[in-house]
Amino acid sequence: GSAALAAFVRMLRDQGHDTIIIDPDPLNTRAVRAYTKAGFRPVPHLEGRTDGVLIMQHHAFAHELT
Repeated sequence: GSAALAAFVRMLRDQGHDTIIIDPDPLNTRAVRAYTKAGFRPVPHLEGRTDGVLIMQHHAFAHELT
C-alpha cells in the first residue's frame, strides 16, 4: 500500500536516485491515485503521447528531505 510505496521511494532517494519514473495504466485509477498520493505527477510533455501508459515522475517534497 501507501506505506510500502513511500518506503520504496525513500530507499531509492537514499541510494542517490534523483529521478523516479513509473508508468501505470491510466485506466487503473486506484494505482494512479496511489502514485499521485505518494508524490508522483504526470510528465506534462508526455501526456497523451504514450498509448496505454501514463508516465509519472516523483517529485520530492520538502518534508521528505528533512
